[in-house]
Amino acid sequence: MGTTFSSMQVKNKLKAEPQLFKKALCKYFEKKGFVCTDEDNSQFSYRLVFSDKSDWVILNSPEYEPGAGAKNIREDADGIAKTLKTHCITTSVWDSDFIELELFGSTAAKRDSVVIGRHVAEDFPTPKGNPEHWESLLENGATWEQLSEVFNSDHTFIEDSLSDIAPLLGMDGGHVTADYETLNGIPESPYVFDLYFAKAQSPSAKKPISLNTAFKQVFGEALEPLGFKLIKSKYPYFVRVVEGGDIIHVVTFYKGHPLDNYFNILSGVATVYRQRITLDESPSYNSIWLHRISYYYHKLHLSDKNSKYSLYDLDRFLYCTDKPVIHSFTGKLCEHSPIQAMEYALEVTTEIVLPILDRVADLDSCIEYFHRFGPGMNLNYGVEDFGNKFRDNFCNEGLLRIISSEYESYCALIEKGLEKYLFTILNEIKSGRSGRTMESYEEERKRYEDGKSHRAAHLKKIFNDYDWVSKAQSERKRRRDENLETLKSYGLDV
Repeated sequence: MGTTFSSMQVKNKLKAEPQLFKKALCKYFEKKGFVCTDEDNSQFSYRLVFSDKSDWVILNSPEYEPGAGAKNIREDADGIAKTLKTHCITTSVWDSDFIELELFGSTAAKRDSVVIGRHVAEDFPTPKGNPEHWESLLENGATWEQLSEVFNSDHTFIEDSLSDIAPLLGMDGGHVTADYETLNGIPESPYVFDLYFAKAQSPSAKKPISLNTAFKQVFGEALEPLGFKLIKSKYPYFVRVVEGGDIIHVVTFYKGHPLDNYFNILSGVATVYRQRITLDESPSYNSIWLHRISYYYHKLHLSDKNSKYSLYDLDRFLYCTDKPVIHSFTGKLCEHSPIQAMEYALEVTTEIVLPILDRVADLDSCIEYFHRFGPGMNLNYGVEDFGNKFRDNFCNEGLLRIISSEYESYCALIEKGLEKYLFTILNEIKSGRSGRTMESYEEERKRYEDGKSHRAAHLKKIFNDYDWVSKAQSERKRRRDENLETLKSYGLDV
């Protein structure tokens, strides 16, 4: 699976300081009928990334998603270029196969386009650029011939060509291949910040409540009496610290694409023994361990025919801000306000998710939760630095096992989890909910039985490696100490 994303680079010709550049950009959006606002009341968000190494500014937004957002990014690039009397370059990468670059200037005559790589449609035009439009942008002694060579190049991952283009145009190559989520993960600073906008309303118009405000209001009233607290974070996380301080329960939400008015509720469990707790990151970033309600519902009903809800009912909660809308994904007419949509989401969260979280009250029940719902619990035996260098390993809860060298109980938990897995497969076959056959089940069970002695021997080797166990204990303590400080920084009592 390749990479797909869009982004925009804006030439800061006057080398304006970030705040002056921001004011100029706000004037453009005001002409579009938007007003600057805060995050809680926003309908649209944009992230700006400046660089002390370049006069180009990165501008990105969920509004610019390839496909549905193509019109938005082109319209903004054209408008910004004319308003600021500068150049804008939009970049759309498609599944790492090809890139569309579009150049916008202060007049239509300065517009140009380039396609790098091979488009899936053979008859799709693949322009390679007009030197008259690009030569004035070249920097650092670069030539049109060098730029043209990149435009005509072929890479296994076509987005790599952007890193070759950046120095020729004087761009900072550090973020030219970053999508919106990646840019959103960069800590805010005077050179990295967000702009929030909402559609301008007439003075007599009733101000619509934002989704963020609706979530905090509806879920806050229900969760705070249960011990949850809205933490100090850029993102709306309600967190409950379990007695003892080693376990937290989390409930949050994230918006879907702006063109589709929907949101998802995410929930999960974490311990202070993972590599790091990351509630300063977006819910989308943490979705590797925070789960949708539909995920829990599916896991709870693997072996029965419970059909009270369809997965679509629990996967995307629809809402509208001013008038009823037809959801483009489901075709359903939605008339729910943000408050009404959140109230329904709270209802199913209370019914399906909160009982699951309530049962996670100590480390043993926490281990059972991770076995059933994730995230993984890899011990990373033999892996340098316990896998800390791996980005996607931040939520691995494997070191939760190393409370003491309890080899027998550890083996029993592993086998119990595998037995549950086999039991689920058997029930799915009997209920007709699986395409598997009894023959495939028997083959799976035989592999399980044959591997039991090997698993036991491997685990015994780990627990008898006293040097490794000692290092694991030290790593657990380090993680716990650091994560407790992180939780305190969120305003939690631990």
